[in-house]
Amino acid sequence: MRTYIIHILFVLLSCRVDAQVTGVVVDTAAGPAVGLAATAMDEWVDCSTIKPVRWTYEQGVVWLGLARLWYATGDARYINYVQQQIDRLVDKDGNIQGYRPEEYSLDNILPGRLLLLLFETTLQEKYYKAARRLRLDGLHMAQPFFAQYAALFHEDSVFDDITRQFVTIEAHTRDARTGLLYHGRDDSGRAMGWYGMALVDALDYFPAGHPGRKALLGILRRYADAIGKVQDPATGLWWDIPDRPGEAGNYPEASASAMFAYTLTRGVCQGYLPDDYRSVAEKGYRGLADRFIGTSFNGRVELQGANDPKGIGVFLLAAVEYKRMTTSAKGEGKTVMLDYYFNNERRKDITGAAVRYHYTWEDKANSGFSLLGHLFRQYGAHTDSLPVAPTAANLGKASVYIIVDPDDDREVPAPNYPGPAEIQSIYDWVKAGGVLVLMSNDSANAEFTHFNVLAAKFGIQFNYDDYHKVTGSNFAMGAFTIAPQDKIFGTTSKIYIKELSTLQLSPPALAYFTDKGHVIMAVSPVGKGAVFAVGDPWFYNEYTDGRKLPADYENYNAARDFVQWLLYKAQKN
Repeated sequence: MRTYIIHILFVLLSCRVDAQVTGVVVDTAAGPAVGLAATAMDEWVDCSTIKPVRWTYEQGVVWLGLARLWYATGDARYINYVQQQIDRLVDKDGNIQGYRPEEYSLDNILPGRLLLLLFETTLQEKYYKAARRLRLDGLHMAQPFFAQYAALFHEDSVFDDITRQFVTIEAHTRDARTGLLYHGRDDSGRAMGWYGMALVDALDYFPAGHPGRKALLGILRRYADAIGKVQDPATGLWWDIPDRPGEAGNYPEASASAMFAYTLTRGVCQGYLPDDYRSVAEKGYRGLADRFIGTSFNGRVELQGANDPKGIGVFLLAAVEYKRMTTSAKGEGKTVMLDYYFNNERRKDITGAAVRYHYTWEDKANSGFSLLGHLFRQYGAHTDSLPVAPTAANLGKASVYIIVDPDDDREVPAPNYPGPAEIQSIYDWVKAGGVLVLMSNDSANAEFTHFNVLAAKFGIQFNYDDYHKVTGSNFAMGAFTIAPQDKIFGTTSKIYIKELSTLQLSPPALAYFTDKGHVIMAVSPVGKGAVFAVGDPWFYNEYTDGRKLPADYENYNAARDFVQWLLYKAQKN
């Protein structure tokens, strides 16, 4: 592992602010990550007369941190900034300015993870072409990219090689006395930090049944034990050479501390590490924030001691996971099940493989529910899917069950309709305490006949209409105002729903939200459980990720409110 040198800050400080982020008002009370992100976007922009944006791991870490902050806030400024930076370097044919494969620099594979994210969210082929140019073997910067690439483009055999490399690195660098990797070396804290980040990020993409997953989880557990033993008890930080605290020339290291804090917090949040590690993770993050986050003379939030792209990027990653860790109690032990049986649409991806899409957790494009799934997981719930008919047995695993836009024969050749057995299983599950969400669509894009038989069990009917039609980008035609102190959407003022089916109700269903005499949303208490109904998929990415709607629409915030309400109802029931 090479020595990482802080070397570009003084050059970039003189850059002019990019027009797209000029005038952004930053609420630093919202947390240091938001303020630090604003600092980064103001400083690390294209300064072509001094030093242009480059394809480097340093800037790649910042981009990754900003992308995670986008998902955590729904603020599209972060992903728009990332896309703008990458578009300066990637042309329509996927050529990457400044990337030279003959250099064999694994460090500069890291920005490729943003190429994959942008491809998934925009489906623009140039990002896929550029990612293919980066496809290679390696560790630290490369392996999370390689794992993400393999999962996205169906190269499952790659996970065998990824496993071997992590196992080999651990076997050849672990110190028998301390359990640390890279024992006793200068910068060994950062070397270990990169390894841990690569490990926890690569795990996100490992197939559930792959034997390497168990091996990597074991490595992560041993890794967490080792760094926990050398955490500074007074500050919560880690030293540059972790097992030699207080020695001459050694010091608490900001980047290494951020890397360890990120690895531990994400490990806990993702369920890769047991809850026992929560206190070590929290102490590490708090120590990092208390010691290194400060405000400069001009009011900017800065990471003091490591205010380079790498340090800022890693801190952003750690901050997002720490926030998630502090909110996870609301949904712990709860499983949110998304129907993949009545909604079973497929399309061919760029490789030609038929893949499931449209209102699914995995779909990161406009048509998907990836952001909604992220919100459930942010509050500690487990997200799962149900690709088979609902029964008492498989519904018994769920606290919340969501059915969205069931198929008709226009969408799939042989749609699965809810029949008497499925309807009775769902009804019994709700009556016993389950929380059911029914989301239909407008009359031109939904199956009503069979879906309404299910909905009727709860006093709900979706009308064959198309309310709130919107012409082009006239978003005001789809606007609804939420009353203050709303019991579900209590922190939301303005939402956008277009072209939906309205509702007709009978007991026990109750109108929850109405507009000009039309029922838009309803809640039906049944036994110990409850049903929420709305005539639109509503919370799909196109209208929650902030990239399309004007900033005064709060669909992301409404989705967050909704998630918390569902988890509360599940907890209560």
